Amino acid sequence: MASFKELFEFSLFQIAKAPLSILSRKLCLSLGQTLGLAFYYLDKRHRLIALSNLKIAFGKELPPSELKRIARNSFMHFGKTFMDIIKLPHLGEEKRNALINVEGEENLLKALREKKGALLFSAHYGSWEITPFFLAKKEKLSV
Repeated sequence: MASFKELFEFSLFQIAKAPLSILSRKLCLSLGQTLGLAFYYLDKRHRLIALSNLKIAFGKELPPSELKRIARNSFMHFGKTFMDIIKLPHLGEEKRNALINVEGEENLLKALREKKGALLFSAHYGSWEITPFFLAKKEKLSV
């Protein structure tokens, strides 16, 4: 069962979707970047986790100022991705498809036509979070 916090966050998300869906994608991405930056400064716990992880990964190679820059940019990118997830369903198929580059899609579609199924692998690169959304618009999926 969902906690009160999870229900509250989900409710805020649902309320935010409606007005954001009518804004341009460019404005939504800018707003998301600003929101991500605000969370970087306001969410001390997650900021410290990000900085700690970056220090473990790059602490001997990069100065603290660079680690802070990477963490801040990550929060900003997450804000933009959040807005893209809200905005993509409202773009229309043509605009949405113009934003998404899929390599090897024909192999997946061929396997599905032949009732063979397929395993998909992806690098943790770019906006990989939207992959299920894109694929679900093309074919029936089981995850």
